[in-house]
Amino acid sequence: MKYRNIIFDLDGTLINSAVGVTSGVKYAAEKMNFPAPTEEELRSCIGPPLMSSFKRLFGAEARQPKKPFASTGNTTPPPANTNVPCTTA
Repeated sequence: MKYRNIIFDLDGTLINSAVGVTSGVKYAAEKMNFPAPTEEELRSCIGPPLMSSFKRLFGAEARQPKKPFASTGNTTPPPANTNVPCTTA
C-alpha cells in the first residue's frame, strides 16, 4: 500500500522535546527581560501550550511573544540546539 502522507505526533513519544522546549522558554525569558525560570518551572512548560505556560510564569506581560524578534526583523526564534544547521528560504 502506498501512503501519500505520514503524520508524526512529536509530544515526547517519538522524540525527547524537553531540551528544545526548556531552551526556548529560557531564551525567550532572557530576551524579554523576565526573571530566569527555575528548572522546575521550565519542566512545567513541557506539555501545555507555550502561551499558557508564559502567562502562568510571567503574567499578562507574556502577551507579546514575538516582540524581541521584531526588533531585528526576524520573527523566527533561533533553533534550540545550535549544533543543528538552520537554513532559511
